[in-house]
Order: sequence, then structure tokens, then C-alpha cells
Amino acid sequence: MSAAPLTRAVAIALGAIVIQFVVVTAFAWPAARLAPRHLPVVVAGPAAPAAAVAREISRGHPGAFRVIPAAGAAQARQDIAGRRAYGAIVVGGSSPLVLTASAASPAVAQLLTEVAGQKAGVRAPVRDVVPTDPGDPHGAAFGAMLLPLVITSILGGALLALAVGSVPGRIAGLAVFSAGGGAALAAAAMGWLSILPGNYYAAAAIIGLIVLAVAATVTGLGAVAGRAGRAAAGVGLGAAIMLVLGNPFSGATSAPELLPSPWGQIGQWLPPGAGATLLRAVGYFNGSRAAEPWAVLAAWAGAGLLLLALSAARRPGSASPGPGSASPGVTAGSSALPGKAGEVHVAS
Repeated sequence: MSAAPLTRAVAIALGAIVIQFVVVTAFAWPAARLAPRHLPVVVAGPAAPAAAVAREISRGHPGAFRVIPAAGAAQARQDIAGRRAYGAIVVGGSSPLVLTASAASPAVAQLLTEVAGQKAGVRAPVRDVVPTDPGDPHGAAFGAMLLPLVITSILGGALLALAVGSVPGRIAGLAVFSAGGGAALAAAAMGWLSILPGNYYAAAAIIGLIVLAVAATVTGLGAVAGRAGRAAAGVGLGAAIMLVLGNPFSGATSAPELLPSPWGQIGQWLPPGAGATLLRAVGYFNGSRAAEPWAVLAAWAGAGLLLLALSAARRPGSASPGPGSASPGVTAGSSALPGKAGEVHVAS
């Protein structure tokens, strides 16, 4: 084996090691560092015992919880349904009552149950105020749905960027991909798989917008980067943003407040995190606090389409030769003389 192919093989292998390390670490690090960070929870009940429990939680778990006071269980339920808190500890009885919302985060629901049990010294009774869909009682299928949704949206955007040359064709492909993907996946998730409740058309619109936000960004970056290798580099950048950053920090299987700071919040500014939050807000909480994730997804989709428009504006037009202009391949001052069939003689 000559030196050049060997050097190339070693360089490719080293690059693959770096990429592998970054991707595996990006996915594993958030899961290895899950812990509550200013997680909003309600402590409800008479003023004195509620204040005592709040102080005990703050001392025992510094920085872990942001305690919201409430007069009683009814107000605590309203705060949970309005997504102002992930759950509540209601005091004043013989033992604390834990109110959870597994639809918001099964991991947080389990965490609150454990914390309340530690404070009471017994297993506290638990009421799931907003449970997950009966077809997905632990929320595992909901979390598992996000990764393949992101990957396939990246692939669709990459194919449109690399295999379709015209901007109108790419936009048409994005429209069909997002609308059809949203309709098909919402039907599967709400019907056959039964992992999402709520209105079918709302779910289809959200999933379609997630597809569009991811695919349009990938297609737009590939288109604005240029041709061949540069387009592939643009597609790779879009894929890295959505897959390596967006998916691990989405909070889809945990909660943004359980992820390392500030990555939990950054994940909500990317389509995977905003999409997961929006599906939960609309499907389980009647759209409470859904404005921000709607805006995030719309902004990414709009940015991708804007990149496509810019790529069209930057592309040089093919100007038709005007009168007196030289023909291609014939220099000024030259004249073409006819010769034998298939031959052209150029005389200066």
C-alpha cells in the first residue's frame, strides 16, 4: 500500500473517532447529569406547615426546586394544569399528598414522589392530575418517537438539498414532506400506537411544523452553501444542530429543568425541544404556555425557507448573448470558417 492511501485512511479514521466521541458524549452526558435545577413545584396547605415543608425542601435540596406557595389542593391542581408547576406537595393532613403530572414528565413525577416520601418518612399517597395516554403509561413511546422523527426529517431535507436543483422544487418537496409526514405520523401516534391524546388536526399541524423546521433548515443550509462538497457541508451543519444539539437537550424523556444548565433552556430554542414541549402542551394541557414553542418552530421553518430564497438570489443568471457578442469558445477578432463535416476552423 502506498503512503498516500494509507495517510488518507488514517485521517478518515481519526476524523470518525472525533465525530463518534462528540455524538456519543452529546447523547450520554445529559442523561448522566439529570438532576432538578430550579424545578417549579407547588407546596400547598395551611401557612405554617407549608412554609416548614418549603424551608425543608430548600435546605435539603439547595437550588433544586423553585417552590410556589398555594392555599390548598384546588389551587395546586390549577397551577399544574396551567403548566406553572410540574407537581405539588399538599400538607396539612396526616401525611403529605403528592400531586403529579406524568404527562409533563414521568421522571419528575417519580422524583416528587420520592422527595415527599423522604419528608414524611412514609410512602406518601400520589394522585396523577394529568396522566399520560393509557396506551403509553410511562411516557416511553412519546420519548422514543422524537429521535426517529428528527433523523428522518434531516434525511428528507438532505435529499432535497442534494438531489433537487431548483428552489421551487425544493419548496414544493418541503411542503409535501411536512404536510404528509404530519398527517401520517399523527394518525399513527393517535390511532394505532395510542401515545398522543387530543385533536388530530392539531397534532398533525405540530408534527408537520417540526418536520418543516428541521428539514427546511437542513435544505436551506445545503442550498445556500453552494454545490457539491459545500452543499454537503451545509447539510452536515444542519444535521449537527438538530441531532447532536437539539435531540439530547430536548428534554423529551425528562424535563428541561433536569438537564445541565443552560443546555436545558437552549434545547427549548431548537426544533426537537420546542416540538416535544408543544406536543405535550397541546395534547395534555389545552395549549397552556404553548406560544413560545409555536414561535420557535415557526422561526426555524421561516429561517430555512429564507435561506432557500437567498440561495436563489445568489445564483448567477444565465444571460443570453446580445447582438455583437462573441460566441462561446470563439475569441474576439476571430472568425469561424466552414470546413469538412464535423470540423470548424477558427482563423484569427
